[in-house]
Amino acid sequence: MQGIADEEARLLAEAIAGWRERFPDVTLAEQVIHAHPAKALNEASAEADLVVIGARSGTRALFGLGGTAHAVLHHSHAPVVVARS
Repeated sequence: MQGIADEEARLLAEAIAGWRERFPDVTLAEQVIHAHPAKALNEASAEADLVVIGARSGTRALFGLGGTAHAVLHHSHAPVVVARS
């Protein structure tokens, strides 16, 4: 299990490396958590200044929101931004 967690942490670091370079003044905390996404995001929102989530593209859900985005919007302890591409 530790090997999987290490690989996930490495993949996360690679995925955000370019963003760190582009916006060096933005504080970013990396965490790999094994839990339902909505539960993990809502728990993390208690210590966050802002929660940013993505909207599903090509979905028929209301306003393009999936179950996770919907749950975060309703239960977050911090303001939420829904980003659409």
